Amino acid sequence: MILVFASSLYSIDKQNEPLYDALKSSGKEFIFLNPLNYKELQRLQLVSSFGANKLLFNGRGISPSTIFHSRLLRTDCLIDLPESCLYPSFLRQKIGSFLEEIIFCFRDVNIFPGKYNSIQLGESKCAVYQLAYDAGLAVPTNTINAFFAPTNDINYRKALGFPFSISLNTEMGKEVAVTLLNERNAKKSTLIGFPWQWQTAIKLQKHVRCIIVGDRIWTYSLSESQLNGRSLREAHEDDSELLWQEDELPLGVQNGLIRLLSMIGLGYSAPEFLVDTSGNYVFIDLNPCGDWFGFSNEKDGTEIAHEIIAKL
Repeated sequence: MILVFASSLYSIDKQNEPLYDALKSSGKEFIFLNPLNYKELQRLQLVSSFGANKLLFNGRGISPSTIFHSRLLRTDCLIDLPESCLYPSFLRQKIGSFLEEIIFCFRDVNIFPGKYNSIQLGESKCAVYQLAYDAGLAVPTNTINAFFAPTNDINYRKALGFPFSISLNTEMGKEVAVTLLNERNAKKSTLIGFPWQWQTAIKLQKHVRCIIVGDRIWTYSLSESQLNGRSLREAHEDDSELLWQEDELPLGVQNGLIRLLSMIGLGYSAPEFLVDTSGNYVFIDLNPCGDWFGFSNEKDGTEIAHEIIAKL
């Protein structure tokens, strides 16, 4: 039995669909569960009795041989909570604890793309940069986690941690969706008290997004002319139609990337690189459980989905 944690904010998800189809065609037994759907979560129960743990789904005992995180467990994004809920942030924390209990109780089964701790490590930029450098990849010259720009020449500001979450707006007295955008030449704090991730700005030629499953790598690139000085997230926020082209990583970068995933203990991720004006591939993000829809073409997307399912 494969238990898939298929997080999605949408009822129709164009990335989860090919994964679901690939699972169906594989003939493997599976349960596809959306951790961002409160009603679906209520169908789960974790039972610990006489030292043995059992998972129930709709009251029926299931024995997962594999747990697959198709996306990160992001309970901070839970939106459709009960209207009667007085403490939504507290409820999201408790749901996070509920899911972590399941993950840790079944830590000895096959977990893809990697153990929970490996996935969490893959989300830590500075820790991953250290490992990426050891794996032979180029990384940003300086990355500094701080509340203010450390120097005038290191003033490219990136969101520390997840850029999107649900939070209480104290002025409005209600919860709102908050998205943080990367900023160039950020001199002031638009969100008072927030720590940021500051980096030396890179003179950009193109942005590269990869999907790596095992030792297979699909690569796509976007020219700087399409971004026009904006970050990738800014361009998406502008609803720009971005045309990603099929590309290929240099062999040395491919080998370094495979080494990096092995060091962290991941079997799949969606890494990002910036290619500077000198042609250097600078690794900037690992994105464990990252998206490929919107970067790859439909043919590759189907191929990627089947390659992932073959690993479960």
